Amino acid sequence: FSFALSALVGCDGAHKMTIKNNMYYIRATDTYYKAAPLNYMPVGKDTYDEPYARHKNGDLTEIYHTVAAGIDPDDYLALVYDNYVSGLLYASDITLPSYREFDADRILVLSNTEVWISYAEISTEEGIDKILTAFETGEKIEYPASGAIESYRLSFTSEKYPAFTMTLLFYNYGEGRTYIFNRGTRECRVVPDDLLEEYLESDEGDDGVLA
Repeated sequence: FSFALSALVGCDGAHKMTIKNNMYYIRATDTYYKAAPLNYMPVGKDTYDEPYARHKNGDLTEIYHTVAAGIDPDDYLALVYDNYVSGLLYASDITLPSYREFDADRILVLSNTEVWISYAEISTEEGIDKILTAFETGEKIEYPASGAIESYRLSFTSEKYPAFTMTLLFYNYGEGRTYIFNRGTRECRVVPDDLLEEYLESDEGDDGVLA
């Protein structure tokens, strides 16, 4: 019995995760997970203590933690490196929402210095719709990988989906060239250069809050 248990759980209590049927699999809980696209990110928490699962990926060991208090690890897990979340796993029987289905209640505008820090907040239905409409209706272009003079991560939060945020990246290349980029689909669209102006000029963000 003890040998069988050790094959399922590591010495630190973390479940052993493997790949089965092209999905991540934890035998101990008989749970299959899929890797979410990069525009879906776990909500994150201050510290990550004991890991929930480990997955050996070549020479790299991926460490997965519970997402947050109250979030069932059979539904979602957070991939964590150096105490920062870098990916989301979701159970195979869950369907991830679109931006509209996500029903966001706010957008945190995050400024990238050494880490992403909350700079401003969009919390009205009209403001959130304005951002989504700009992205949905903007002209599609090839993603210009470098040269932006400023960038912001738009982090959508929702009480309907408390385990994760949905993100878009806003890039300003100067001379009226501003784009929103979806890391999950690699879709890039032209948006108005004043799209974030009223929020960046206000000082209503939660400065210093990591997200």
